[in-house]
Amino acid sequence: MTDRKNLIDVALGKISPDLIIKGGNLVNVNTREIYKTDVALKGNRIAYIGDAKKLNTNYSKIINVSGKFLVPGLMDAHFHTESSMLTLAELTRALVPRGVIGLMADPHEIANVLGAKGIELFMREAKNLPLRVFLRVPGQVPAAPGVETTGGKLSLSETKKMLEWENTVALAGDVNVSIILNKKREHLEKIEHAIKLKKTVAGQAFGLSDNELNAFVAAGLEDSHVSKSAGEVLRKIRNGLKAILASRPFEIFTPEDFKTLAETVKKDNLDTRNLLLCVDDKMAHDIARDGHIDQAIRIAIREGFDSITAVQMATINIAEHFRINRDFGSISPGKIADIVILNDLEKVDADEVIVNGKIVARNGKFLAKVNHFEYPKWAKKTMHLKKKINTNDLVVTIKSNLKRVKTRIIVVGVPKEEIIEELPVKDHEVLPILEKDILRMAVVERHKKTGNICKGFINGVGIKSGAMATSYSHDHHNIFVVGVNRLDMTTCVNELVKSGGGLIAVHKG
Repeated sequence: MTDRKNLIDVALGKISPDLIIKGGNLVNVNTREIYKTDVALKGNRIAYIGDAKKLNTNYSKIINVSGKFLVPGLMDAHFHTESSMLTLAELTRALVPRGVIGLMADPHEIANVLGAKGIELFMREAKNLPLRVFLRVPGQVPAAPGVETTGGKLSLSETKKMLEWENTVALAGDVNVSIILNKKREHLEKIEHAIKLKKTVAGQAFGLSDNELNAFVAAGLEDSHVSKSAGEVLRKIRNGLKAILASRPFEIFTPEDFKTLAETVKKDNLDTRNLLLCVDDKMAHDIARDGHIDQAIRIAIREGFDSITAVQMATINIAEHFRINRDFGSISPGKIADIVILNDLEKVDADEVIVNGKIVARNGKFLAKVNHFEYPKWAKKTMHLKKKINTNDLVVTIKSNLKRVKTRIIVVGVPKEEIIEELPVKDHEVLPILEKDILRMAVVERHKKTGNICKGFINGVGIKSGAMATSYSHDHHNIFVVGVNRLDMTTCVNELVKSGGGLIAVHKG
């Protein structure tokens, strides 16, 4: 860490900076300006912004970035790293070359499987990476107590303890809003503890009435990362919430909503400092193809936000909301030197990336060394079934001799829906209708060896033969299997258990 005395001496021209970034166009998120200037670094912090000719440069390394743009390290206000299917080390290689340096991470998927010790392991891996992982302590694990079986759970005392960790920034908001509106004592106690520690209190206020929204904010909540329309965003920011706009493959807040919001902001001259960007969930192949928070900025610009506003939504707005703006969020003297050098501002095309004062990526290539992190066996051996699954375990049967039966069928989508359909029955077994894309499905408990299996039917998956099974299943991460025939489904589940989890597909016919 840089001695602040050295920062003072660099700024006064008494000693040389370590690195001078010369001639770049500074995107000043403090004042909403872009202007040409030099930036001087000493150690891991910014010492000076201005004409480098006024400094002692005898021993300085100089990089010329004339014509390029300097923006603060990009951040994501709400991200579940588990959804990427990458370890933090590999996620670092994917994100940092794009200029994505900071994640406000809610590892509730890890917590649902491994509990508090899983989150501790997660933060231990994050410790020595050139990717800043700030912890949003999961607000409710399991998400639906008494309804779902999970491998881990977070007690009130564990939650309070994690809120006190050094890199914790928030009590996370993936909590059913009814828990708050019904004044659940334990969660209100978590909120009060977070407020006492000056940590942000996050939430998800989706589709609330005016009365409910007021009650939600009055309970101490400070943001919502789910909105269904531009109008809902306006209602939230007018009531003092920060609106975190999610850009992700399964769209709730769509590009069209971004466009409508941008038009309203311009028309009514609204303050945009209460708007933040996040990705929420995104798999590795989507990140590789489309980007991460850099893509969210591109979408915001494309749909009508000016480029400085879009950059603010992924930098200073996030830093201020999570109370880390003492060190992060802008390119200013004294701040930690996390700087992205862009070839093109609107394309968010990173040329070089500086983290903690060091160049860690150039031309899309990751340059830093990342040490291998060894996961203990207990973190990898998490598939625990009571017995091997057989074909009869995954079928729906009835006792009567009916030939058809009315059945509730889940419809794939966000949010989930259901339809009612008459399904055929043969030898007491309820059968799918492939022509209508109605398939068999089941959820198999894999944490506690309870032997519990929930069976049913699903519409909208689209497969014509075989089966698929996965242990990646929000939020409990029990085994979810869907298929055309029960033999392939059974094979899927048993092979998935044998392999230790993940995703598997089988087709025998």
